[in-house]
Parts: sequence; C-alpha cells; structure tokens
Amino acid sequence: MFGLANGFHLNVVHYIFITYYNI
Repeated sequence: MFGLANGFHLNVVHYIFITYYNI
C-alpha cells in the first residue's frame, strides 16, 4: 500500500512539475 501511494504521489508531483514548466 505504501509503495502504491508513493508511486501515485511521485506521478502527481511529476505531472504538476511538467504542467508548471509548460506555462
């Protein structure tokens, strides 16, 4: 469960980071 949550968190951070950089 922790691994899945950690992977999801990293995906969200990565997506937000890319979106922020695209602006």
